[in-house]
Amino acid sequence: MQSAPSADHTALPTKEGAAVLRLTVRHHPGAMLHVVSLLQRRNIRTGAFASFPEPDGRTCRMLVEIGPGERLDQAVNQLLKLEDVLEVTRVAEFEVPA
Repeated sequence: MQSAPSADHTALPTKEGAAVLRLTVRHHPGAMLHVVSLLQRRNIRTGAFASFPEPDGRTCRMLVEIGPGERLDQAVNQLLKLEDVLEVTRVAEFEVPA
């Protein structure tokens, strides 16, 4: 049974077996393209993809759903090699601001 999201947050839906990665990325034009292109070149299937600017204006938070059965370790290692990616963490559940 899934709990109802709080009034000011919406739960990010994921497919069973999928993983959600939270990336901290330098906020500038083209940063999202670099992330998406890398995953596409490595043939890593993604589902949901979201980006939220941080209050400091220099970074943004990206959420990327990696498809079930994908090479999660490879995805994390490759993402960390990108100059714009500052941090990658796996999250079990994440609520995005409404």
